[in-house]
Amino acid sequence: MNMKPMNEYILMKELPKKQQRTKGGLFYPNSGSSMNLPEVYQVIRIGSQVKQVYESDNILCHDLDCVPLDDKHFVIKESDVLGIMEK
Repeated sequence: MNMKPMNEYILMKELPKKQQRTKGGLFYPNSGSSMNLPEVYQVIRIGSQVKQVYESDNILCHDLDCVPLDDKHFVIKESDVLGIMEK
């Protein structure tokens, strides 16, 4: 995606969802869940005023705070990031 975010905005892409299983090997259902759980995204580019997030970081945020650009790319404000995932 050829886009440079402005100011405190972050361009990110959605990471593939990992399948989760119970101890017995059953899959947790993801579809149809009424819970709005945070998702992990990978930072592609950052605006000039972003201070704590860097390109290629994996960040945690709610999809309600994200502005979709297409199926996989989103923009979010740095203040809406819940955390940075350790690698």
